[in-house]
Amino acid sequence: AFVPLSWHLQAWNAGTCIYMFWAGFASLIQFVDALVWHGNAVNKIPVWCDITTKFIIGAGVGIPAASLCINRRLYSIAAVQQTALSLREKRKSICIDLAIGFGIPVLVMCLHTIVQGHRFNIAEDIGCLPAIYVTPLTFPLVFMWPVLLGLVSFFYASMTLRAFWVRR
Repeated sequence: AFVPLSWHLQAWNAGTCIYMFWAGFASLIQFVDALVWHGNAVNKIPVWCDITTKFIIGAGVGIPAASLCINRRLYSIAAVQQTALSLREKRKSICIDLAIGFGIPVLVMCLHTIVQGHRFNIAEDIGCLPAIYVTPLTFPLVFMWPVLLGLVSFFYASMTLRAFWVRR
């Protein structure tokens, strides 16, 4: 996931870079977990689990957030009225994408602490898993974000298709 990163950085594709970060980092975490906890569920490296379970929560929100950033970008391309964006407009768009792609996941990572029943779970052959105590408060704090981001992303995707259809 990290090989084409430089190409997308040069093209100002923040959404794809954010997607590569979250997907690559989550895959790396799960690869290490599968190696360390193969055939056992012993708490060998608890600090690793403390850190990575937060990143797993972040990736669960970060990947839909990256999808939203990508769909925002596609909509801005499809509905563009002018041919070139100024450097200021590009920077503003990048800042918005970074706020969506990293700000919302970090917020949910912090909110997860409120509904965290204990530090983490360890599953044999899988590794560290986030501990979430399911209460009515859990839904707005943790579970709603991927769905909400997906719905907003769907809206942008629909508007993109509409803009392409109108231009055709």
